[in-house]
Amino acid sequence: MNPYPYLKECDIYVQPSRTEGYCITLSEAKTFSRPIVTTNFAGAFEQIENERTGLITEVDPIKLYESIKKLIEDGKLRNNFSIELMDANKTDIPDDGIDKIIAKFDI
Repeated sequence: MNPYPYLKECDIYVQPSRTEGYCITLSEAKTFSRPIVTTNFAGAFEQIENERTGLITEVDPIKLYESIKKLIEDGKLRNNFSIELMDANKTDIPDDGIDKIIAKFDI
């Protein structure tokens, strides 16, 4: 199943993991410049800059809920995260990179 159409349409990407190495799905959400809420597993700190490109929270249902709620209620914050991720993508992905992904997966 191709996840890219879902990532393209989501408003917020949430990664509630206890442990992960390098989390590919975070990279994919970043590629689509989606605001991200993730728990504080080791790989999250390699990919997300807390309060700049997403929210990193403790592995706790209440903390996760509060972070998700914060993004739902704060459109400006969601937008700022998306802009920061777009800027980061410009340095990480060639100019035509997203277009090639979209063409390849027909999204």
